[in-house]
Amino acid sequence: EAKVKADADANADVPAGLTAFLSSDVGASVPVDQADLARTLCKNSGQSHLFPAAHWPSPADPSLATAQCRMLSQLAAVHKETPGDDGLVGYIGRAVALLEASKAGTSPLSGFVPKVPRGRTLDPINRQKEYANMEARGMPELGKCGFVLVAGGLGERLGYGGIKIGLPTEMTTETSYMRLYAETILAYQAKHALPNQKLPLCIMTSGDTNARTLELLQ
Repeated sequence: EAKVKADADANADVPAGLTAFLSSDVGASVPVDQADLARTLCKNSGQSHLFPAAHWPSPADPSLATAQCRMLSQLAAVHKETPGDDGLVGYIGRAVALLEASKAGTSPLSGFVPKVPRGRTLDPINRQKEYANMEARGMPELGKCGFVLVAGGLGERLGYGGIKIGLPTEMTTETSYMRLYAETILAYQAKHALPNQKLPLCIMTSGDTNARTLELLQ
């Protein structure tokens, strides 16, 4: 009876599909820390939408088990890499607090005095040696980077009816910006990444560009 009550408490406010999966034969093999994180994200961080009924049905669907296990593993990996002892849970909590403060008109920067930062201008023409030294130090770090492409706008201001990443970079080969970005990242990957390591590219789209971006990539 005590165990039943403990299980009920653990699964309170947790989507039925997630509970069903974690209670299944496959779910029973999920590492405890992954299961606990999923429950905590739902109960304490308002993230139940991560486990919609369409992909997390109740009773559990064995055909979805591989994808479900992969998602829990990915959440655990992100949780581990998120700065702070409380990982994803703390990150979400801080984000909520900042949004509530913004809604109330409270600035988290109140009391700070803005200053123009001191920087350095690297001139590849007049300071070639310094530029080359900096480049030599920076290039190997490309193998540890992820890349983000902001692609939410259309090319209307340029007199172009499509998405901007579909524009040609030059007229000889008509290589699109999307292809140029991808080939550049692949070149960085080939030269600077570890063997079998793939450098990630995240493309941020909008309602205007998402379908066309997918079409361009295909």
